Amino acid sequence: MEESTGPYPPSKSKTWETTIDRVEGWPEEARSLKNRDWIHCLFTIGDVILVSLPIYFIRMSTFEASVAYADLSSTWHRSSDA
Repeated sequence: MEESTGPYPPSKSKTWETTIDRVEGWPEEARSLKNRDWIHCLFTIGDVILVSLPIYFIRMSTFEASVAYADLSSTWHRSSDA
């Protein structure tokens, strides 16, 4: 019967000791990942619009709220002057 040293089996090394100097099919020089074309520019413009729309709506809602508050407070001051 074998003796166990604990609840877990003895650990084995999970690292390999190999050295690779060259990978077949791997390019030696760096090159650009992809050439940009008109569709890339179109998607970039769309991304800018989609990012700026929430900012625009948040600013417009705060502006309208401040205008509504100014109208409400001016109405309240006129009615209290009478």
